[in-house]
Amino acid sequence: MNQKKYVATGIKLVKGLDDYSQQRLFMKTLTKGFCDKKRLQWLEWTCHTLYPETRWMKIDRWMEGMFRSDMKRTPGMIVSMCVNYYHTNLKMYPFLMKMARRVKCRVLMRMRMHPEGYAGQEDDWQG
Repeated sequence: MNQKKYVATGIKLVKGLDDYSQQRLFMKTLTKGFCDKKRLQWLEWTCHTLYPETRWMKIDRWMEGMFRSDMKRTPGMIVSMCVNYYHTNLKMYPFLMKMARRVKCRVLMRMRMHPEGYAGQEDDWQG
């Protein structure tokens, strides 16, 4: 619990720096010693802290609708569309890709659990 508070406070302090180049320099210096996995985890924490949760819920619902309408779409296609539609920073691509994979799995599980609700889409997925 305390770690989340420290992360949130740290991010707010970094966000409070006036110059964008100072923010970048601080974050690069901070994450320099991290491995790739830790750096990605830090990015996810930062995203959840800086951006309101309702934005992620909105993107999640949008992705779910895109997958429901056409299951042949890949998570990469959906993320590319999402970046263009929501004007999201390209640095968010790994996080959005992870989100899209989860959403597609969730929609597939729903299709398998309740096939009667998806009767018109038998040709779109292999279940």
